[in-house]
Amino acid sequence: MLFLLLSIEYAGLFGSSLYILIILFSAAYVLRPTVVLWIPLFGWFAYYTIETALHPDRLTKSDWIIFVSLGLAPAVSLLLAWPRKNET
Repeated sequence: MLFLLLSIEYAGLFGSSLYILIILFSAAYVLRPTVVLWIPLFGWFAYYTIETALHPDRLTKSDWIIFVSLGLAPAVSLLLAWPRKNET
């Protein structure tokens, strides 16, 4: 939500379309966990985390830690929430 609000402020509705898509995918994944929804969500967060972590020179140290954490927390959470087959 933080990125969505910032992107709407700086880039308008079109510029925030990726963040709107991520929120829609996240809500759908919470309601019905499937691999089809998990793959793009994990990919987006993992890519953001790696990209941010590889370029610490673009941010101050404290900002870098915050932004890496903002990508790492959902990526790890999604990795731990891999959809499993029900054994019932």
